[in-house]
Amino acid sequence: MLNGWQTYNSFSKSPGPGNSNYFRPSENVQLVANFYIGRDTQNPDTLGNQSDRLRFHHDHSIVARVFKKPESSGLSQIAFSLNNHYGFQSNDALGDTVLASENFMMGSSFATRFWFSKNKLALTLRGDYITNQSVVNGANTSPYLAFTPAVSGDEPNGFEEAIANDEKLKITQFTATFDVMPNDHVTFRFEYGFRSASMPYFAGEGGTTSPSGWTNGPTTTRPWKADLRAGTASPCRQLTAEKTRNRQHSSNKMSSVP
Repeated sequence: MLNGWQTYNSFSKSPGPGNSNYFRPSENVQLVANFYIGRDTQNPDTLGNQSDRLRFHHDHSIVARVFKKPESSGLSQIAFSLNNHYGFQSNDALGDTVLASENFMMGSSFATRFWFSKNKLALTLRGDYITNQSVVNGANTSPYLAFTPAVSGDEPNGFEEAIANDEKLKITQFTATFDVMPNDHVTFRFEYGFRSASMPYFAGEGGTTSPSGWTNGPTTTRPWKADLRAGTASPCRQLTAEKTRNRQHSSNKMSSVP
């Protein structure tokens, strides 16, 4: 059992219980399911009483290796992972009407990795989708789990305008990663990533901090607002070296699957 005070910050009177379940029938398969429920929203009323909003979250995943031939100079290993999330918050108090059907998050992620040349080369492909929305007292508000992408400036930014127009946050993402692992200590990584949102959510070239560092910007550039975009792409243009664990050891463990 998990301590609710550590899973989320517990602002209400009671901790939120949760549990984590693992099933590993072999070294090639792992099944995981996690659950959490609790009242942890910091949303006090005019008297300072904390909200009674109930939050529930669940995720489950499967990680599996479907091919293993570590001494092969061609294809030497294949593995994949599938992870799904669902959660909601609800309340039916005076001045805080929150319906679970209008306040929820759902997400899914699928990744597959191919190793080559005795596990010295690897290609990883991953796709993600998530939606998160909140409607409180009949009014569309900022999603209760997703981070607000930028502070308010002199004018509403694109994200704030989208929320005011009753739009819901939906995000898709795709990444392709190619790793070169000449030994157990170094990885050279090439990566391409693409992200797209149903509203301006990602930082654009103008950034999310004003030139002065203050939310209202310098007087010479007012009115200022954060530059948010609905989609971004990061081409394969960066080569990085990073310290890794023993590659041969990790290739025999399920933890090596991204």
